Amino acid sequence: MTPSHVRKYPIHKLFHKAETDDLRPNGRNRPSTNNENRRRLLWPPGNLFAIQPSRRILFRQINHRRGEPSCDTSYHVKRLQTDYIDLLWLHAWDFMTPVEEVMRALDDLVRAGKILYVGISDTPAWIVSQANTLAMLQGWSPFVGLQIQYSLIERAVERDLLPMAKAFDMAVTPWGAIGGGVLSGKYRLGQERPKGTRFSEGAWGDTFLTERNLHIAEEVVKLSQQINHSCSQIAINWIRQQKKAQLIPIIGARTVDQLHDNLACLDFQLTEEQLAQLDRASQIDLGFPHDFLEKGKHVLFGETFPKIDYHRMG
Repeated sequence: MTPSHVRKYPIHKLFHKAETDDLRPNGRNRPSTNNENRRRLLWPPGNLFAIQPSRRILFRQINHRRGEPSCDTSYHVKRLQTDYIDLLWLHAWDFMTPVEEVMRALDDLVRAGKILYVGISDTPAWIVSQANTLAMLQGWSPFVGLQIQYSLIERAVERDLLPMAKAFDMAVTPWGAIGGGVLSGKYRLGQERPKGTRFSEGAWGDTFLTERNLHIAEEVVKLSQQINHSCSQIAINWIRQQKKAQLIPIIGARTVDQLHDNLACLDFQLTEEQLAQLDRASQIDLGFPHDFLEKGKHVLFGETFPKIDYHRMG
């Protein structure tokens, strides 16, 4: 893909993400983006990310203490050829740095005008809850965004992460919307894996192409044939239409054709019946205490529960 392809799409459909993480192969060694790319869409080789309508979005792994050079964004701002970063993401939690040091360091960056907002990725709900509660008590900048793996074949985040995001009014940007390709329609139950695909052989394919996941993929294929929309579009729209949180799926298209197909999900919506069909096929056990509390709602509230309109309640 080249920047010229980007001009074909309305600006409201295209958002960008710049990869500048020192620890990633597409990060520090990647040359600075030119102005033409920066104004439109930034992406690392082989991936296209759509996140939010923001001018400068940065992924950065911060696992250092406050005041250390690695927490300074000057290097990344220079590479992005801009003055500040709209949304800075912590890529993953290191389980070593105290949460109060991380939140204070991030707030320092916000107060210095180097970043506007902060988000967090791939981190347990109890840590994010602790961090945001601490930030609110101290008057620091809380996390406003959450990036997590979420799809029809990976719904474990419905247990804690999504309810937490809704309670804190955090926007959620799910990655792996089509399950790494499992939900694209190319992998079928009882058929050989297509050669040349990412799951054609090896342990990675065995991990993703389980019997359960393939059964879910078959439901997507069945619905695709019924409504004449691609499997990828259906998988993405299932996420877009969830009411468990404010969800903005990340698109991981490798080619222009895939980008065209993925963006076409904006042209239609799944019906409630179709959503329910996919929900049943991919349902997970929420486990304790969620199942226990769900059954106890009517005991706690009696006949008044159906009349309660509370947007933070799942």
